Amino acid sequence: MRPYSTGYVINRWTNTGVTGIANPSIVGQEVVSSFNVTQVLSNNIVSTVTSVGNFLPANIATSGIQYHPVTVDVVYNLKDAAGGTIAPLMAIGRIVTNIGLEAENVALRAADRFPLSTKNIATSSVATDRTVCGARYYEFELSDVNSVGGLYKSTAVGGTRLLPLNNTNGGGWSITPGVSGTGALAQNTIYMTRIRPYFAAFAGGYAAGGWGTTLNDITKIKTLGVAGMPTIEDEGVIAERSFNGVTTSIYPNPNNGSSVNLNVDGMEGELQVRITDATGRMVYSNRYIVEGAINTTMDFGQTLAGGVYMVEMVQNGQLNTMRMVVNR
Repeated sequence: MRPYSTGYVINRWTNTGVTGIANPSIVGQEVVSSFNVTQVLSNNIVSTVTSVGNFLPANIATSGIQYHPVTVDVVYNLKDAAGGTIAPLMAIGRIVTNIGLEAENVALRAADRFPLSTKNIATSSVATDRTVCGARYYEFELSDVNSVGGLYKSTAVGGTRLLPLNNTNGGGWSITPGVSGTGALAQNTIYMTRIRPYFAAFAGGYAAGGWGTTLNDITKIKTLGVAGMPTIEDEGVIAERSFNGVTTSIYPNPNNGSSVNLNVDGMEGELQVRITDATGRMVYSNRYIVEGAINTTMDFGQTLAGGVYMVEMVQNGQLNTMRMVVNR
């Protein structure tokens, strides 16, 4: 921290030849991005702390550590002998510090992956498995396993990692990376996924390495055969209900009576689940806190008798019901 300083400027330099003294007159040494640190703490003291992601893109999907040379300039707003304000002064940083970034990855979150979840393209959403420091938004690539090429769509600007699949404004999917479009996803389709974060502080926006991995092709989604209706596949029937942007599904259905999978997408808050048999007797009850989405297994603790059961779900005061069939 420098006394009387009113801010700091972090400069990221090209890697070529930067070993000690930053000198832009040397070929290969130039500032490629800068970030102003101006957050004021208590007593008018400017913070000297900022996230690395504000001036460096994450090291996405590479094999080793990346090194980036940086310097720090100090800004002063001083007064003259009479107490008047003079033009800001900047002390140019000359000592280069190399910052190393370990390789990392970004992928589709587990709760969105098929066969754990099957997506309704009108109401469902997907998300990254985590937040990448400094990312302004995330671009998704969905590639149909049966065709060449992909579809592209980005999350909203502001760091959110949640991407709606809905068909608002034509769906928003494009056949060109980095460009908005009006296309939509197909029903009853398996898509392989890749995701890349966009960084406002980085020339070109995307990190070297760009796209995250598909984790050996396991990060894929599947869309429902008919929007809002059950679909029948090898994994069984998925019963689904959608209301006010919240999609809830249980699968397999029918099941063997020992457990069933519950998937909820697009919800924030408390979810109460109760399952009753044909006589109205409660055979299962639980309470869940949902933060965007959950995918969990409801273990009944006993093997239910064959028959039809009612699954009652109260989401933010709204009651929805689905039928569950046990075959034994």
